[in-house]
Amino acid sequence: MTQQPVSHSTSGSQTSDDVVKPPIPKWMYSFVNPTMAALLRSPLHRILSNALMLMSFQGIKSGKRYTIPVGYMQQGQHLYIFSHATWWKNLPGQPVTLRLRGRDVRGTARRLEDRQEIAKVVRMSVAQRGEKMAARMGLMEYADPNRSGPLPQRTKFFEITLDEALR
Repeated sequence: MTQQPVSHSTSGSQTSDDVVKPPIPKWMYSFVNPTMAALLRSPLHRILSNALMLMSFQGIKSGKRYTIPVGYMQQGQHLYIFSHATWWKNLPGQPVTLRLRGRDVRGTARRLEDRQEIAKVVRMSVAQRGEKMAARMGLMEYADPNRSGPLPQRTKFFEITLDEALR
């Protein structure tokens, strides 16, 4: 759930039209994230756990352990997430612990940078959550793997490969 507004512009300049706005006002995350985390750890997790999970990882510089609710999509033993926030820098190649549908599981995160892989994740998001939600989250310009020019850099995409099979 942790989201921050980010620029769409690759030039570094930001206009009011260039911002992906978080689903809720930024100040509310200090209330919403702990509430979501408590629900995802509780027997009531089923209310949220088909779309949200808790992800725990260690800060690369600080060594601090972070746990945040994130949206996910699953395909077999792979989970796909994306982020507009800066916590993504801690993920590539790192082990993560997930509270996934009421179970603690481990996996390894890999940043997706290939256009085909990113487009696949966007198409999966559209199929599962609708084009309006994907557009609202600023994902649609990543949907065309044949798009010319550099990819926008505001959204980072990840694949988490689970260490064990889920039943």
